[in-house]
Amino acid sequence: MMKYILIIFVFLFHIYNNVFSQEVISAKGLYFSPKFYYSHDANNSYVQEDGSIGYYNYVGGSFSVGYGLPTKNKVSPFRLELEYNFSHAVYASNNINMHNIFTSFYYDINFLFTDDPLIDQALSEQILETTYPLFSLFFGFSIGANIVTSYDLVSVSELDLNLARYAFAFAFTGGFSYYILSWLNVDIAYRFLIDVAPKWHHELLLGLRFTIPDY
Repeated sequence: MMKYILIIFVFLFHIYNNVFSQEVISAKGLYFSPKFYYSHDANNSYVQEDGSIGYYNYVGGSFSVGYGLPTKNKVSPFRLELEYNFSHAVYASNNINMHNIFTSFYYDINFLFTDDPLIDQALSEQILETTYPLFSLFFGFSIGANIVTSYDLVSVSELDLNLARYAFAFAFTGGFSYYILSWLNVDIAYRFLIDVAPKWHHELLLGLRFTIPDY
């Protein structure tokens, strides 16, 4: 997993050095988000050692880079995000991993920019342009690929089998975001993932979102 994260960081550094640092486009709105990732495979079961039926549950990590589309307000309600997830099946007899690659579109509903009553229109516009909200609700749609790999202890011509299943997938997400600082959020989200098998997963994500400060 560290190999993939290192590749992503090198790629992002290259983009920042050649695009944002040259002021081709503004870095305002660019963010990075590592996440803890849990996924429950709702319709793919296996037989456990005691003969009962078990379901695959995956635990792992996620890393994403996103960009809030520029708007008049300090915090854009529209975000585009590229995400990679890696997770490992727990309590399963075989070594089974899952990889997800998603392009996502999110819409944020921002709340509580100030505790003061806003009766002045000019003041209201000024607060929206200069102040971050306390928290947000967000909804998203994702499209990408779901990849499940398994390393089975079955040999063919003295070679172990390394199997993989690739499927087109899309997902719907709903979550809550709390602003600790103007450049740091805590995100908690639920995602319903469907691939074309069809199979579906119930997923929970807990992460931090680091936004490049706007000075």
